[in-house]
Amino acid sequence: AIDAFPRATHFYMLSGDCMPIKSAEHAHAFLDREDADHIESFDFFRSDWIKTGIKEERLIYRHVVNERARPRLFYGLLDLQKRMGLTRRIPQGLRVQIGSQWWCLTRPTLQAILTHPDRPRIDRYFRRVWIPDESYFQSLVRQVSPRIESRSLTLSKFDYQGRPYIFYDDHLHLLRQADAF
Repeated sequence: AIDAFPRATHFYMLSGDCMPIKSAEHAHAFLDREDADHIESFDFFRSDWIKTGIKEERLIYRHVVNERARPRLFYGLLDLQKRMGLTRRIPQGLRVQIGSQWWCLTRPTLQAILTHPDRPRIDRYFRRVWIPDESYFQSLVRQVSPRIESRSLTLSKFDYQGRPYIFYDDHLHLLRQADAF
């Protein structure tokens, strides 16, 4: 994306399920006014961002299979690593952060991440982290960005168990009032 869009000032992670609730003009004007990276980014160990499931185990054990596709194997391998004491260390100097995978980063921040001198070591570590899209960019942005707004520009709401809400037509008032794209 950096090479394909040389005039782009921001890069916005979204999915095929994301639907715009604001105009492109609104988004451009907002990003032109705010020279910041927008990414939820909370201290992994001090925040209560993770509502259910494993927490520290995401980082200190190696995750090599998909939990949803093969849950018995996933949890079997996790249990085996626990019983054998096969923990691993978080790379020295890396303050692991957690947050939504929906982010909007400035070109300089994304370039700094791509050229980060420790990136090969950090990439090796994150290859075996469970749900790395909730911690990889969040952790690296904290190392390279001078200005972070710790929020996503993508509207999402979750219930008390961390499951996402699905928006319908009767949520139109909420969607119009949302401070998101």
